[in-house]
Amino acid sequence: MAPCSLLRLPDELLTAIIERVGKSEGPSVTLRVAGMVQVLQVHDGDVLEGIVGGGLTARFLRCLLPAAAREAQLECFSSTPLPAEAMAALASLTQLQRLELNSDELPANTTSTLCQLSASLRSLFLRADDIPLPLAETNSDDDTQLQPPPTTAFPALASFDYSTEEGTIKLVGCEVHTAQYENTACRPAGINEEGDENAAAQHTRDQTLHLNGVERPPTLRPLLDSLLSRCTPLRRLHLDLYTPVTAAAVAGCQHQFTTLTGLSLECRSEAATEGLPAVLQALAEQAPILAELHITRGLDGTFPAFLLQRTGLRELHLSFNSLAGLPPGPFLSGLQTLSMFGESLRRLPTSLAAATALSSLDLSQNVNLRLFAADMDAHVSPRLRNLSLTYCWLTLLPAFSQLSGLTSLNLAGNAFTSLPPALARATSLVCLNLSNMDSMALSTADVDALLARCPRLASLRLWCNGGRPAVCKRLLCIAPHLILD
Repeated sequence: MAPCSLLRLPDELLTAIIERVGKSEGPSVTLRVAGMVQVLQVHDGDVLEGIVGGGLTARFLRCLLPAAAREAQLECFSSTPLPAEAMAALASLTQLQRLELNSDELPANTTSTLCQLSASLRSLFLRADDIPLPLAETNSDDDTQLQPPPTTAFPALASFDYSTEEGTIKLVGCEVHTAQYENTACRPAGINEEGDENAAAQHTRDQTLHLNGVERPPTLRPLLDSLLSRCTPLRRLHLDLYTPVTAAAVAGCQHQFTTLTGLSLECRSEAATEGLPAVLQALAEQAPILAELHITRGLDGTFPAFLLQRTGLRELHLSFNSLAGLPPGPFLSGLQTLSMFGESLRRLPTSLAAATALSSLDLSQNVNLRLFAADMDAHVSPRLRNLSLTYCWLTLLPAFSQLSGLTSLNLAGNAFTSLPPALARATSLVCLNLSNMDSMALSTADVDALLARCPRLASLRLWCNGGRPAVCKRLLCIAPHLILD
């Protein structure tokens, strides 16, 4: 059925049409409300779009088969809030697995509706600016705070996403701007799913929690107790801080952090960096198997002393911390991935010689970096396979020995005027990025030489001025397998 306008149909006839479509199609419904205009869409079948008055929202929902509806999305952007009757009707969809509520204002019966759907709900998305009690609390500044039910109230919940355009979300005394959670299935190492009838049964589950824009943080433990499933290990935690956190506030989380493998901390304000090294140490000491660490805008030019002796790290991501170097220490011995994005490097750190397992290196946006072949040859592992040097304003790519083993090289945003001659050594490249270089001119002869030197090249990104149409035409002609961007 093609989309049709139903603006002038009587309510009774319109309801009969919606009822018939709802019962014959399904299993999901999307209802969008903008001002006094509502649009109903029934997915997995024909689409019916109707423009009707504001009073039929609940009637629309009741026309759908409750047993068939598995997904529902309600959006309302106007001065008129989402009707409480529509929320009550939503509660009758007892098989609902995914619910998205996106509104300027949610009705007061939202909490009771969510509780009625808790047994089947697997994915919950809430976004609102004005949230009435009991979903909200008001702090001393009269900012609205979204206070969703605890994760433990939803036994089947696999993901949630809570956010507000204005104000904050209230979670066990902590205020955040967005909160995202995933409880996902994963396959243990060493299990091959292909041809294994028991593979599904051998899957385990991991939890990931992102708290963005954290303000006025309380002790972390009760917050985690409320948001996390007690039956599933926490693997990754992201804290995006707006205000300072103390080491005492993050203490006592050993039972949640025993399984933690990934930790990310980002400071969104200068105040949030206060005391961060002590907070990092307190968190890391409770995470015995921590393997991946991200620190953004929190170190103020000083590498954390406690991290020097840390072993077991496989990935270390440092961004915009004003670091001018990387000190030596046991932490380097097991590193496979190192990113120093947007730091203050001028030369390649000599300490990298101890990172003998390093296979991925990102030095992007170190705008004062001077790269020499002798430094790379002396201090970078021959196991290096992925190298990113974006926006370093390089005019020359040195011919270092590791080029021959690289499978991915990202040179976007540099100042090359022609194809770097050193690429002749990069015979194993599969992915090459040469985009965002207006000063680079390429000829069809350059293309022929590049493809001859890099026979395994499968992905090439280009954005340069000189000869680009002819270059693209040549590439499409002689390398139709190549993915161009």
